[in-house]
Amino acid sequence: MLPVGNVLLYNQCGAIDPSRPFAVFGPQPAMGSYFMIGSRELFDQKAGTAVVQIEWQNLPPTFDFADYYSGYGVPIDVPSFKVAASYSQKGLWHPLPLSNNSLFQKATGTNDWVSRFEWGPLELAGADDFLRLELTEPSFGFGANLYAMATAEAVLKRRSPPNQPFTPIASGISVFLG
Repeated sequence: MLPVGNVLLYNQCGAIDPSRPFAVFGPQPAMGSYFMIGSRELFDQKAGTAVVQIEWQNLPPTFDFADYYSGYGVPIDVPSFKVAASYSQKGLWHPLPLSNNSLFQKATGTNDWVSRFEWGPLELAGADDFLRLELTEPSFGFGANLYAMATAEAVLKRRSPPNQPFTPIASGISVFLG
């Protein structure tokens, strides 16, 4: 696989500098938050398989979302976080299939968490210059809207306050063609 250069990154907050850690879906990721990758090279139909991999900075190997969100009163675990992919074509977004739509996956042969998505050349046929990953599940995203309610409930019941909503931070992104 060959690395793709000159990749442009955006989310709903604007342009992202990939040379330093960044909040992929913005500072308070909610359902519908998105991340866009732009590259003419990525959509060149002479290329074969396209791979996008996000390396996460703040997910330790034993990260337990169920424990972290226990004060929120909602069932949640690592597989709860799902994304949908789409590509732009003449100003419209078109669905792009994902063989695995889980946002967090264990990297092969390690305990590190990554996000890895792969497409063949036919799946990207007709795309313009942007690929989009959108947070589709859980319905409350990473819990920013639930936090105030969970905190108020904890105060009323004289319990410890819940953890602040988690914001996944990427240490980097790799785009490859094969």
